[in-house]
Amino acid sequence: MKYSKQNEITEAFMANHQQRSKTNKRYRDHTSTPQWLYAALNERHDFDIDLAATDKSAKHTQYFTKRQNALKKAWHQYGDAGWLNPPYSHILPWVERALSEQQKGFTTVFLVPMDASTEWWPGNQPCIIEEITGYYTDFTYKSGKQKGQTIKKWCSGRIEFVDARTGKVMKDPLNKPCCLITFPAHYQGDTIRTSVSKFELMLQGEIALNKQHSKRAA
Repeated sequence: MKYSKQNEITEAFMANHQQRSKTNKRYRDHTSTPQWLYAALNERHDFDIDLAATDKSAKHTQYFTKRQNALKKAWHQYGDAGWLNPPYSHILPWVERALSEQQKGFTTVFLVPMDASTEWWPGNQPCIIEEITGYYTDFTYKSGKQKGQTIKKWCSGRIEFVDARTGKVMKDPLNKPCCLITFPAHYQGDTIRTSVSKFELMLQGEIALNKQHSKRAA
C-alpha cells in the first residue's frame, strides 16, 4: 500500500490518543458510529437494519429506536443482517438476543469494547471476534528542528464516535479498544478470533463512501 495514500487518510481520521473519555455520561449510550466505519462493514454484509439507533443517528433507512425496543422484536423478520452499536452500559441482553436470532438465520454485527473481563463477552460462543488494531504510517514534521524529516508513527486503533449532541465526530476516542463481533446466520462452530487494522477499515470505508457518492451523482 502506498504511504502517500495512507498519510492522506491518517491525517483525516487520526485519533487524539487521550485515554480517558470526556463524553458526558448522559450521552455515552447515544453516541453514533462514524460513517466511514459503517460504510466499510456495510460493504461486507449489506445490512438490512440498524438495530439500536436514534432518529438522528440511524445508519440505515430501517432502524429501531429505544422507544421501539429492539430486544422485543423478531430481527429476522426485518431482513438477513443487522448492524448493532448497542448501549455500552448494558450489552449482555443484546448478545443473548443475537445468539437467538443467529439460530433463525439472522446475522448480527456488533461494534463493542474489546473487554473479555465482562459478563457479556462471547468468547466461547459461535461468533467471529475481530479486534480493531492500530497501525504505522509515515509522518513528516512540518515545523521545528525536524521539519521535513519523516518517521514511522504509531496510530491508535481506537474509534472516535459521533457526538449525540452535535452530530460531529468527537475529538477524543473511546477510552478502550474496540472490536467487531459477528454472529453469522446459522453458524454453530467455535469462536473465531482475528484482527483488522483501523487503517484498513478507513480505506474500505472511504472507497465505499466514494462509490455511494458516484451513484448519487450519476
